[in-house]
Amino acid sequence: MLKSWRLNPKIDLAKQIVYLLSLIILFTTIGHWASILLSPSPLPIPAHSIDKEGNTVFQDAKNVFIGPSLLNANLSLKGVIVGSNHNGIAVISINNSSPRPFHEGHEISSGILLTKVTNNDVTIERQGHSETLQLHSQPNITDGISIEHR
Repeated sequence: MLKSWRLNPKIDLAKQIVYLLSLIILFTTIGHWASILLSPSPLPIPAHSIDKEGNTVFQDAKNVFIGPSLLNANLSLKGVIVGSNHNGIAVISINNSSPRPFHEGHEISSGILLTKVTNNDVTIERQGHSETLQLHSQPNITDGISIEHR
């Protein structure tokens, strides 16, 4: 009867191997998570501006997907229509494109405001800074239309 209480050596060895493998897996998992949780945090990636003057590939891609940036646009005054009570009109060419009329007090583009129209020049506000655009030829007109002569 005592024989029936004894464990079979083959079954006992299989249990020991499973127990040993489960301990190895447990300690490996604990070691892995401890190395992740106790490691120092990574350094931040330094900011790198790809929007530089010489990066034409980025500029071309930005112009295709976002549109050209008009904040740094080359504005050229082609003509003015001076009126009373701040209702003048300026004819402005943006980046050597065909000239378009803009009303005094309205935006030329996002961030560029036409603030004042006079006989020979206009004042714009670009990113909070005032700029003056002048006609290349200066006619002597007090009220009315003034255009650039070539």
